[in-house]
Amino acid sequence: MKKPILKSPFSKLFAVLFFTAIYSCKKSSIPEPQINQLSVKTASDQLTNPVCINLFPGQSKAGYSRRIYLPVMQVGSSDVKLKMMFDTGSEGIVLQAKSILAPALIADTGIVITDKDSLVSNGITVTRTKLSASYGKDNARTFYGNIAYATFKIGDDSGAVKTQRMPFLLIYKGVDNKSLAVIPVDPQADGIAGVYSSGTPLKGLVTKRSDLKGPFSYLNLIEGLHAGFKLSQLSLVDWDKVTSYTDSPGQSLLSVGINDQSRVGFVFQAQSLKTSGSFSPNLAAMVSLDGKPAVAKSILLDTGTSNDNTIYTDVASETTMDTGTTVSFSTAQGYTYSYINDMKRNVTKLHPLVSNPSRDGIYSINFFYKNSYLLDFNTHEIGVKAE
Repeated sequence: MKKPILKSPFSKLFAVLFFTAIYSCKKSSIPEPQINQLSVKTASDQLTNPVCINLFPGQSKAGYSRRIYLPVMQVGSSDVKLKMMFDTGSEGIVLQAKSILAPALIADTGIVITDKDSLVSNGITVTRTKLSASYGKDNARTFYGNIAYATFKIGDDSGAVKTQRMPFLLIYKGVDNKSLAVIPVDPQADGIAGVYSSGTPLKGLVTKRSDLKGPFSYLNLIEGLHAGFKLSQLSLVDWDKVTSYTDSPGQSLLSVGINDQSRVGFVFQAQSLKTSGSFSPNLAAMVSLDGKPAVAKSILLDTGTSNDNTIYTDVASETTMDTGTTVSFSTAQGYTYSYINDMKRNVTKLHPLVSNPSRDGIYSINFFYKNSYLLDFNTHEIGVKAE
């Protein structure tokens, strides 16, 4: 990475920038701010080095289902105190409309737009283009929204980044496709931040769900600093002190922007290019179930899946692997991972094979407990590192 040559009296500033680039995000001894203490003073329009950002952990009372949340301090010109579920398994921001718009502007059929083309409110432009986004097993939940455009400031007092003006989906209605009940995007959050990258953002107007990219695809980066992010292992969180999905202090787990030092120690695999021309979020691996011969699978490492792992294999119907059985996978690049099923945090559901699946398996947020994860948008590589 190219760095400017700074002379006295700015040597101290150079030292700060240098060490920011060299060292990865580490937990500070200073107490992290709570969500209700967010401000915008640390956000910068251009990244010159990787920026460490706090994520906020949450889990169920029993501790078996876990989430990590990304704080948002500004949308458009409005200061906000929002959090979005941090999701490596999807792409694009999906935001609950009621979190940023007045109730009178939200109807069951869409955002209320009285002008011919769009609604403009506090630096947010909401268009008449409507899309839907589905999540969960067999697309169990569908959310309906209008395409909107705004800048986002993501982070808190400890570190933040500012996006360029970007498209996102502003949700006016969510539906459980089985019960047909109306549901929120996320019961504990304002939306979902899908952070993986399938390619370069579209320059024109967005009209398709696949054209919505994650927020870190819309940053202004100095030459030599790659777009992307690094997620540190979640064992850095003291999970014994996380008793709910809310009110836990932030942890310095996320680094946005990739340089050479960011990549040290990771095992990388190139993202495969799909026939659509987009890059896949999946990892090619050989998966072994309880000591059986390994089979080639395309697997998703997904922070958005809160507990159970899913493997598609030759079973007649859905089944759960027994306690004490093992699951492992390895990549051609030399990375290996294994765990023992325990019916608590390590649970594996086996599903029948389907025709032309988008993937053969999903590993939940528990994979990230002792593994760091890196996505380099410039080189289109997925990096994993056992800690």
